[in-house]
Amino acid sequence: MAHPLSKSLVYQKFLGLSLILFIVAFLLYATVLAIFTTIVLRTRHPQEYYSLTGFNFDSDLCKNVSLALNSSGLKETSDRILQITMYVILGLLLAKNIWAIVSYMRIAWSKTFTFFLEIVAVVLNFYFIFDYDYQNNVTMRCPIQWQIGAFGLFIGYIALFYYIQYIPIIGLAVGEIEPLMTEAKNHRLDMLYELAADFEILKFQFLSCFNRCCTCCFIAPLHYKQNDFTKQWKWWKKFKKQLLESCAREADEDEVEDESEDKEMDKNEQLLHE
Repeated sequence: MAHPLSKSLVYQKFLGLSLILFIVAFLLYATVLAIFTTIVLRTRHPQEYYSLTGFNFDSDLCKNVSLALNSSGLKETSDRILQITMYVILGLLLAKNIWAIVSYMRIAWSKTFTFFLEIVAVVLNFYFIFDYDYQNNVTMRCPIQWQIGAFGLFIGYIALFYYIQYIPIIGLAVGEIEPLMTEAKNHRLDMLYELAADFEILKFQFLSCFNRCCTCCFIAPLHYKQNDFTKQWKWWKKFKKQLLESCAREADEDEVEDESEDKEMDKNEQLLHE
């Protein structure tokens, strides 16, 4: 798989519509997590509203507490905008994940676990921001909504690992042990092929739906040519090598300084003992 011809083929297949679909999916999911985290941080714990209105902390009294609030915890315009935006993006993510599960379930069931996890996060986030009739004007969430929303936020950040594991700068890019570096490079190459296969399937599903809906503008599959991308990306390899070497030099200089300081401290201690 490390042969230049294999890399050339996988790059040509992935650096196109598949990459665009991956970036769009990642940005949508990252936006949902960012907005949902903002909503959670803007929402106070239900216990504060229960204490403010004098009710016992009981989920059955959530409606009474919401109706008893006069000026505390009222929704602002920004809260409504965030809520509507969340509804739209959650709907898009739900459709994307259902589409992905239908595409993968006939190929590999194990690949659908990530999309099921993302669907669970989407559903739990939806339940947290969903307003009952008595919550239309207040930001207060019922205790059960708060607990489910907290768990949904936790699941959401776990599902985010599916996207960030393919970003080279976040993965295992540096290491002090040579075998670890080799193993990390081999693992990242496997992940590249896996990512290309994932979104190549989604790309063909997307093109198939597009061609069925729009028969007058048929998009034919691309024919790939042999192209050694390893030669075109020499500047990136050189830059990465220089960056790693500079980091290694800085680490060595720090170690030398630490050793010299330790020796000086030992010498001073010996002088004090004498």
